[in-house]
Amino acid sequence: MDASSSRESLVGNADQPRFDLLMEDELQEFINSRDSANTKKQIRYGVSVFTDFCQQIKTDFENVTNLELDVVLSKFYAGARNKKGEHYSAKSMQAIRFALQRHFMVSRNIDIIKAKEFSLSNKTFKTLLGKLKACGKGSVKHHPPISADDMKLIQASLDRNTAKGLQDKVFLDVMLHSANRGMENLRAMKPEDFILHQQGNNEFFTLRDMSTKTHQDDDAESQKRTNALIARKSSMSSHKPQKVFVQTQSQMFLHVAEAKRESY
Repeated sequence: MDASSSRESLVGNADQPRFDLLMEDELQEFINSRDSANTKKQIRYGVSVFTDFCQQIKTDFENVTNLELDVVLSKFYAGARNKKGEHYSAKSMQAIRFALQRHFMVSRNIDIIKAKEFSLSNKTFKTLLGKLKACGKGSVKHHPPISADDMKLIQASLDRNTAKGLQDKVFLDVMLHSANRGMENLRAMKPEDFILHQQGNNEFFTLRDMSTKTHQDDDAESQKRTNALIARKSSMSSHKPQKVFVQTQSQMFLHVAEAKRESY
């Protein structure tokens, strides 16, 4: 490499700037892209509920001071009701509050949960959670877990000798063992996202670090805990998902090879 080409590789093409200079609105769009579609939907819903309340009390919440907004938020937390006129659950109110927090961090550059100006509304919200708990709306209603007998029936119904049965089996194993929330990231996963390991006579897999609703940052320690959980659950499973994964990879290879032969 001569001196001129070496210099060009360091400074870049003179006709093309090295750095991407974003406008202010483009920068904000880049920051907002961190939020998932569900998070954005949740923010829109929370703001719409607050907007309906402010219309009822004839207040333009975007054009009041922070201290006035604190009072409006306090009234909203205490008076918020769903379309049936009933109290929201504690979880729903927390989601609405989160939505408003995110909204005002963008529109006002202020955190309505941590800022001192919003002490009244935060006290009101804390009191609200206590009252919701007292009237039975403080706990989260989870779906009952699948029983061991039902899981055996589900596993037995999956025919791994067919493409659909094998795919369903893989989907089920990933949901059971990947420590994700239900079907999160399920359809976007690829074979290279899984890494097979062997320790002695035990085989297990780990999943590459993926962005989820509850895990969006690059947290190496969190990923280590997730992988340890995956390894423990997969090694304890009587259905051996790692063997199914190997079978899936083999069948994918065969399908690709067959498709290439047919194209010739």
